[in-house]
Amino acid sequence: MATVTRTCLACNGGGIAEYDKPRVDHANGGWIDSTYGKCDVCDGEGDLHVLSEFTSLDIMSFLDEAATILENADIVDSTLDNMYGHIRDAKDMMREYIKFHGYDGDDR
Repeated sequence: MATVTRTCLACNGGGIAEYDKPRVDHANGGWIDSTYGKCDVCDGEGDLHVLSEFTSLDIMSFLDEAATILENADIVDSTLDNMYGHIRDAKDMMREYIKFHGYDGDDR
Protein backbone atom coordinates (compact mmCIF):
# COMPACT_ATOMS: atom_id res chain seq x y z
CA MET A 1 0.00 0.00 0.00
CA ALA A 2 1.46 3.33 -1.07
CA THR A 3 1.68 6.47 1.03
CA VAL A 4 0.32 9.63 -0.55
CA THR A 5 1.11 13.17 0.64
CA ARG A 6 -1.79 15.61 0.61
CA THR A 7 -1.89 19.29 1.58
CA CYS A 8 -3.71 19.77 4.88
CA LEU A 9 -7.04 21.50 4.23
CA ALA A 10 -7.38 22.74 7.82
CA CYS A 11 -4.36 25.05 7.53
CA ASN A 12 -3.95 25.15 3.72
CA GLY A 13 -0.47 23.72 4.07
CA GLY A 14 0.82 26.48 6.35
CA GLY A 15 0.92 24.46 9.57
CA ILE A 16 -0.85 27.25 11.48
CA ALA A 17 -4.63 27.24 11.99
CA GLU A 18 -7.12 29.69 13.46
CA TYR A 19 -8.98 28.61 16.57
CA ASP A 20 -11.86 30.06 18.59
CA LYS A 21 -11.01 31.09 22.14
CA PRO A 22 -13.87 31.94 24.49
CA ARG A 23 -13.35 35.10 26.56
CA VAL A 24 -15.19 35.33 29.87
CA ASP A 25 -16.79 38.65 30.70
CA HIS A 26 -19.31 38.31 33.52
CA ALA A 27 -20.63 41.84 33.05
CA ASN A 28 -21.28 41.62 29.30
CA GLY A 29 -21.69 37.88 28.71
CA GLY A 30 -18.30 37.21 27.10
CA TRP A 31 -17.33 36.72 23.47
CA ILE A 32 -15.45 34.42 21.13
CA ASP A 33 -11.98 35.60 20.18
CA SER A 34 -9.68 34.18 17.49
CA THR A 35 -6.24 32.82 18.16
CA TYR A 36 -3.65 31.08 16.00
CA GLY A 37 -1.69 27.98 16.83
CA LYS A 38 -0.12 24.82 15.48
CA CYS A 39 -2.59 22.91 13.31
CA ASP A 40 -4.10 19.96 15.18
CA VAL A 41 -4.90 18.05 11.99
CA CYS A 42 -1.40 17.86 10.47
CA ASP A 43 0.53 18.57 13.70
CA GLY A 44 1.99 21.73 12.16
CA GLU A 45 3.59 19.98 9.16
CA GLY A 46 1.22 21.33 6.52
CA ASP A 47 1.01 17.95 4.82
CA LEU A 48 -0.89 14.77 5.58
CA HIS A 49 0.58 11.37 4.83
CA VAL A 50 -2.26 9.00 4.07
CA LEU A 51 -2.34 5.42 2.90
CA SER A 52 -3.71 5.02 -0.59
CA GLU A 53 -5.88 1.97 -0.17
CA PHE A 54 -8.09 2.45 -3.22
CA THR A 55 -6.89 1.70 -6.71
CA SER A 56 -8.31 2.80 -10.01
CA LEU A 57 -9.80 -0.69 -10.32
CA ASP A 58 -11.85 -0.03 -7.16
CA ILE A 59 -13.08 3.25 -8.62
CA MET A 60 -13.98 1.56 -11.90
CA SER A 61 -15.98 -1.09 -10.01
CA PHE A 62 -17.83 1.64 -8.11
CA LEU A 63 -18.68 3.49 -11.35
CA ASP A 64 -19.88 0.24 -12.97
CA GLU A 65 -22.17 -0.47 -10.03
CA ALA A 66 -23.57 3.08 -10.02
CA ALA A 67 -24.22 2.89 -13.76
CA THR A 68 -26.00 -0.47 -13.35
CA ILE A 69 -28.21 0.90 -10.58
CA LEU A 70 -29.23 3.87 -12.73
CA GLU A 71 -29.82 1.62 -15.76
CA ASN A 72 -32.15 -0.61 -13.75
CA ALA A 73 -34.03 2.22 -12.04
CA ASP A 74 -37.73 2.31 -12.86
CA ILE A 75 -37.72 6.10 -12.55
CA VAL A 76 -37.94 8.21 -15.68
CA ASP A 77 -36.22 11.48 -14.88
CA SER A 78 -33.97 13.79 -16.87
CA THR A 79 -31.77 14.40 -13.81
CA LEU A 80 -31.04 10.67 -13.47
CA ASP A 81 -30.34 10.47 -17.21
CA ASN A 82 -27.90 13.36 -16.81
CA MET A 83 -26.20 11.61 -13.87
CA TYR A 84 -25.91 8.42 -15.92
CA GLY A 85 -24.22 10.39 -18.70
CA HIS A 86 -21.71 11.85 -16.24
CA ILE A 87 -20.94 8.37 -14.87
CA ARG A 88 -20.37 7.08 -18.42
CA ASP A 89 -17.99 10.01 -19.02
CA ALA A 90 -16.18 9.27 -15.73
CA LYS A 91 -15.78 5.62 -16.76
CA ASP A 92 -14.25 6.71 -20.08
CA MET A 93 -11.83 9.04 -18.26
CA MET A 94 -10.90 6.24 -15.84
CA ARG A 95 -10.17 3.89 -18.75
CA GLU A 96 -7.81 6.53 -20.19
CA TYR A 97 -6.17 6.95 -16.78
CA ILE A 98 -5.64 3.19 -16.44
CA LYS A 99 -4.00 3.09 -19.90
CA PHE A 100 -1.27 5.48 -18.76
CA HIS A 101 -1.04 4.92 -15.00
CA GLY A 102 -2.12 1.32 -14.50
CA TYR A 103 -4.41 0.06 -11.77
CA ASP A 104 -2.21 1.19 -8.87
CA GLY A 105 -1.44 4.75 -10.05
CA ASP A 106 2.19 4.12 -10.98
CA ASP A 107 3.15 5.70 -14.31
CA ARG A 108 3.92 3.22 -17.04
